[in-house]
Amino acid sequence: MQDQRPYKIAHATDLDPEGGIAFEHAVGMACRTAGKLYTLHAATEGSAKSPRELPNSEDLLNRWGSVKRPLDCSEHSSVNFERIIHTCCDDPVDTLLDALDTIEPDLLVVGKHRTPGVWGFIHDSVAESLALNARIPTLFVPIGGDGFISSARGECSLDRILVPAESERTLLQALDAAHRMVEALDIDPPTWSILHVGEGGDVGNFVLPEFDPPIEAEVTHRPDQDLAEAILEEQERLEADLLVMGTRGHDSIADVFRGSQTERVGRRTRRPLLSVPIT
Repeated sequence: MQDQRPYKIAHATDLDPEGGIAFEHAVGMACRTAGKLYTLHAATEGSAKSPRELPNSEDLLNRWGSVKRPLDCSEHSSVNFERIIHTCCDDPVDTLLDALDTIEPDLLVVGKHRTPGVWGFIHDSVAESLALNARIPTLFVPIGGDGFISSARGECSLDRILVPAESERTLLQALDAAHRMVEALDIDPPTWSILHVGEGGDVGNFVLPEFDPPIEAEVTHRPDQDLAEAILEEQERLEADLLVMGTRGHDSIADVFRGSQTERVGRRTRRPLLSVPIT
């Protein structure tokens, strides 16, 4: 891996007992990057909660190690880890954003329900609002879905990445954020797939970023299909381990009611989704 400043990961939790898969991804990724991991929880003034109530990376590493220390973590038997209970605001999103401003992480990791009930709806509303306002890449890990960090062993299996291309600008920024994450994980180069939906633009004429080593991407074009449906179908066809989508938040009044394309896909996919804010 090329020399660079330590990769910092923030994991936000509302202590949902079903949210362990997001923490497993945060720990597994931090283990590979040898960077810093923060687990954050938003609390109100006077809360009796203690950081000790938040999940502990050492407990998870010990569980993985009791099976067999995964090759992914063989060089790093521990994680530089900090648990934070943060208070500042009445709204949990504002509280977590305030914490993120202090930490300045490279990546935010949150859990996401695929078919939420009332609790899941509240949980996901906070996660989506946090991602829309954090202005850093956010990894949504589907609760009850299929991740790329093994829950049993902590191993990383990130073999194919699918990147929908709405425009050249969106594609380039999404690729850049995903490539930086892959580079930090120090894994074998994955297969990159680009999906272009609609009539506008020609992906073949897009100039891809100059990465070292350079990436080669397979390109699929679906001219007449709903974007969210096309992405989900292509993901299933390719068995992609990760979706990467650029987002500009809610671009229209319709988006406010039905959610952005990224939110629509994220609510249905079984695979992790990396949401990249487009500037």
